[in-house]
Amino acid sequence: MSTERGYEVRLFETWPPDSVTFNGQTVVYNADPDASAGWRYDGDSLTTIIPASENPVTTAVKLT
Repeated sequence: MSTERGYEVRLFETWPPDSVTFNGQTVVYNADPDASAGWRYDGDSLTTIIPASENPVTTAVKLT
């Protein structure tokens, strides 16, 4: 069983957020859809896409 897990949060039919934080750290905007770091916004589908790094499965995560 995995001890760590990564996430990719997709917020459908939204406007891009003013800012994104993951576990208290700012996640920077990155328009490159092939980049592994930073959140991005797909204007065609109105979707905010936020990849989150791996964390222990026993630790709570907070995305704002």
